[in-house]
Amino acid sequence: MEFGKILEAAGAGVTAWAGEFWQGFSLNLALQFLVVYLFVVWGSLVVWVARDVTNRSSNILFQSLCVLLVLALSPLGIFIYLLIRPQRTVFEKYYENELGVPREPGDACPECGAGVREEWLFCPACDFKLREKCSGCKAMVETAWDFCPACGKKQEREEPKEEAKEKEKKK
Repeated sequence: MEFGKILEAAGAGVTAWAGEFWQGFSLNLALQFLVVYLFVVWGSLVVWVARDVTNRSSNILFQSLCVLLVLALSPLGIFIYLLIRPQRTVFEKYYENELGVPREPGDACPECGAGVREEWLFCPACDFKLREKCSGCKAMVETAWDFCPACGKKQEREEPKEEAKEKEKKK
């Protein structure tokens, strides 16, 4: 019984405190809080766009227009920016294009390490044969694979013409 009385007293105290809080709370205060909150979010978005666009483009005019777009059309401007911003950063573009480094692991020539595409049969940098047809099912197989993943047949390797000629000379 004593425990029930304690709970009733605590409940009455919380109810009294909540009532006092809401009596002092006004709609004007809530609107002021909302305006300050939206201003802080808007300012944060402008700063984020400014930093993001400098990482994605070296064109000063494009950078300025993107920041002004978000400044002027805040809620709509951020969505427009996300649609028009470059997909990759300047660093990623340099790393992929200038250095010839592939985007995906495994998309490199095993001979020289240059970036290659899946559909290429030869490396454009060193003329290394990347893929050949399976002797069993004629599916394209990486030259480094011992077995065809489509039919499971062991791959017979052709010796390069230069090595075959050298072996014939030795005999």
